[in-house]
Amino acid sequence: MLRFLVGVAIGSEWATGASIVSELWPDHARGKGGGLLQCGAGLGSILASLVWLAITSETLGGAIGAAGPSAWRYLGDYCQSLGRHVMAARESGLGSAIAAPIRVRRGN
Repeated sequence: MLRFLVGVAIGSEWATGASIVSELWPDHARGKGGGLLQCGAGLGSILASLVWLAITSETLGGAIGAAGPSAWRYLGDYCQSLGRHVMAARESGLGSAIAAPIRVRRGN
């Protein structure tokens, strides 16, 4: 059931992102924007796997005490701290500077 809900949520996000790319990106960059949109989930999965590998490895995991059956908690802590940093950046105005809407000029 949860996998179904995640699929619905990801599908709605992808459709919204595709329409934003097609409407707001310049004509010459729409192909690159669509490609970035398509590879985002794959790159996110690879990044999450690399973080998991680093946390559970003997070198880093052993140094922070994350090796063993409770290693998943450290990944959760990492994700929460990353989310807090993103929210802090958005509240400080950095997010609005990065994602400022593009003004579309309508010709006569």
